[in-house]
Amino acid sequence: MPTIYSQKDPKYAEMKLGPTTIGKNGCLVQCIATLLQVDTSVVLSKGNFTKSGDMSVKETLQSLGSKLLYRGNSYSGGWVIAKTDFYAKKGYPTHFFLYHKSNNVEEVIDPLTFPGRRENRHYKIVEYITIASPRLDFSEEDLQKRLQEAQDQLKNMNGGEKYGVLKRLTKRLQNLISSPQKP
Repeated sequence: MPTIYSQKDPKYAEMKLGPTTIGKNGCLVQCIATLLQVDTSVVLSKGNFTKSGDMSVKETLQSLGSKLLYRGNSYSGGWVIAKTDFYAKKGYPTHFFLYHKSNNVEEVIDPLTFPGRRENRHYKIVEYITIASPRLDFSEEDLQKRLQEAQDQLKNMNGGEKYGVLKRLTKRLQNLISSPQKP
């Protein structure tokens, strides 16, 4: 399961970020750490920061072996960094979080949430940042969730229904196993 970094995590909250701390202004750092699956300290050590603590996203991503692919107002798919003004009234005029949309279901990972987790929430998004080679992958977690849902559904079926479902699943698995794998 991937690591979700939170700026409110006591392990990182007091780390210095220019004149401030990760806990106060580290949302973008924690988004990059989560998206690339590298520790916050690595992002801080390789990040390109000004004295005021502002970060150059492009240079920071390059130093971490990734690159900025897109920055604008269109969602390109997959996990992206998103910018919102949602928290402006709470003292955060700019806030970054991770965003994903699939089958009209929006998920966010907000670095202000501790412990970090995926949530079904919606923020007004003013900018999307897409990066190359994100390493955030929930496929195993999602597979486990779907398997549990399927097991729960099977409990409510009679013997004949279970047999039909299991026969179809067996055939699908056999097809997957026998099909050539892409390198």
